[in-house]
Amino acid sequence: MSDPHDLDDDYPTGWLLTYRTRGPDSSPGTGVVAGPGIQDPATGVLFIPVAEHGTPRPRIAWIADTDVIGITPLPG
Repeated sequence: MSDPHDLDDDYPTGWLLTYRTRGPDSSPGTGVVAGPGIQDPATGVLFIPVAEHGTPRPRIAWIADTDVIGITPLPG
């Protein structure tokens, strides 16, 4: 697991990620980076595991780095 204070990591675990969603409701989504990303060897796209924020049993979604809008440390 990456260190949440590691500024060399583009997507540190535990940080809040804002991303573009697809489909009719194209409002931005948010979630917490849940671990290191995995790069697709065929396309070179990096996919980041993102967990729902504020739920006791969060679901994980894999977000393409091309859909990332921003990332910030969690407040508090």
